[in-house]
This record gives sequence, structure tokens and C-alpha cells, in this order.
Amino acid sequence: MHKVILHLGCVLAVAASQFAPLSAQANERSPITAISGCAGSHSDAAVVNAVPPDYPEIARQMGLTGTSLVQLDLTPSGTIANASILTSSGNSLLDRAALAAARASSFRSEVRDCTPVAGSYIFSVAFEQ
Repeated sequence: MHKVILHLGCVLAVAASQFAPLSAQANERSPITAISGCAGSHSDAAVVNAVPPDYPEIARQMGLTGTSLVQLDLTPSGTIANASILTSSGNSLLDRAALAAARASSFRSEVRDCTPVAGSYIFSVAFEQ
């Protein structure tokens, strides 16, 4: 049986995705104003909807596995400003599938002092059989 395992960082669960800050210095304050009625001063960035990658059929047939790390630069509104392969799985088919899944997923940006902030994060996708 073939399976694709997504690891989503802060909200780590088996067979879920991993999504974690690239570095604390990468986050910048947003020009967006504070959230109205903000009860908490901080919340981590999170994946709202993780889209599972399509495991390319040829890669499956060849028994290819690996983990692709996708760097995502999020705007304060949580949209993706940029997405690129940070660490390759060793196979371009798997890397392209991971990049497409990351781009199709939706995210919530980090909130500091009731203000959404931009930041760079890692979205990890493991392809296993």
C-alpha cells in the first residue's frame, strides 16, 4: 500500500502536516491594524486547510520516497507571497507535488500583540510507501 504522510508542525499529529516558523527574525510587523476585540496577545501561524499532495503515479511505480521541505512566505493576511523548495526530496516529481500541495493549502498568519504579522515557515511533506 502506498501512502503520503503530511507533517504539519505546530499542530503535529500522525499523518498530518508539519508547519513551523523558519526563523524568528523572518517575521515582521504588519501594517494591518490590531484585531478588533482581540482577547489574546499571541497565536502561532497555523494551517487552516492542508491539501494533500498527489503522489505522482510514475514515482509510486518506481518506489520513490522522500521528504520535501517547502518554504512559505506568508503575508499578514495569511496568503502565500512566495513558495519554494527549501530542501529537496531528491526527486523533482515529488518536489513539484509538495510545492503544489503547499500552494493549494490555506494558512492563518501569526498574531502578536493582537496584530497579524508576516513570516517565513516550513511546510514539510513526506512521501512514503
